[in-house]
Amino acid sequence: MSRFFQATIVFMLSVWCLNASADEGNPIAVRTWPGGFVTIETHWGLSLSFDAKLPANHSGKFEVDKELLCKGEYEHILSRSPNAEKPTWSKTAEGQSEDSNGVRVTSRPLAADVPVSITEIAVDGVKILFALASEIRGNAENVKPDDSIDLLVLSAVDTDDLLEASVAEFVTRLGPNQTLVNLENVSPEDLDKFAKAIGAEPLMVAHNTMALNSTSAVARRVVTMATKPWEMPDELEELFAAMEKSNAASQETFAKLSVDQLNFKPKNGTHTPRWNTEHMMGRQLLFFSKIYHTQDSAIPAMDLNPKQMPPDYE
Repeated sequence: MSRFFQATIVFMLSVWCLNASADEGNPIAVRTWPGGFVTIETHWGLSLSFDAKLPANHSGKFEVDKELLCKGEYEHILSRSPNAEKPTWSKTAEGQSEDSNGVRVTSRPLAADVPVSITEIAVDGVKILFALASEIRGNAENVKPDDSIDLLVLSAVDTDDLLEASVAEFVTRLGPNQTLVNLENVSPEDLDKFAKAIGAEPLMVAHNTMALNSTSAVARRVVTMATKPWEMPDELEELFAAMEKSNAASQETFAKLSVDQLNFKPKNGTHTPRWNTEHMMGRQLLFFSKIYHTQDSAIPAMDLNPKQMPPDYE
């Protein structure tokens, strides 16, 4: 899944028909950055950053909807209504808990009788936990297995922190499907040691992005990623720049139209403006999701292309 992630991120940022729904099984982008930061981007266009260091002295480093801290106390939902300009961040009891596209952020106990909590996010059928190796050391004996965890983001200070025996015991007992080691410049040998300690397969990714979805059916594995995005070859970058320019021009044109104007049917039988916008969205979604599907068959190809202007189309 190496070379196409950056392309897909470009797509996520460029899709602007926000009244399409993100459903369980749609991919989520998880990215690692210098300084211990991890960002999450959902198919609905919501984004969060997780700062694995205290004190948090990098506020505003990323243009995300919400910054999470490693020792924050959360019982919240990050949500955005269709076509709303900005998302809302509210406590779950007060928030739009029925929003299937919202990101639920919860602080959950590290283990029974342990006064340390870890952060859990849930969206589109995916569950991700954020934990610090320094916090889980020595706290493995009371942890409860949880086979619903798709990804554990494990942040470590150094290699000794990662390879401490009780850390591996904790991860083994917890049982996440995948573990992302958030530690820069991990050697293949040390990653292999940790993978063997928890009974998983090691995977080193040469760029900073992975795709995650609820239907991923992979063997248990440990992943480490670089902290720089994959760079496109010049020819491909030129093509994407042209695509982005076209997207921007289309958005500028169509965003000004009213509902009636979007549904206007030319007398010559050509398409309504609304059909054109949804056709563009559908084609891009199908194109990029096919790339994902080719790299990982568990991620579905998504075809939301509208039919060729049926008489009752609105």
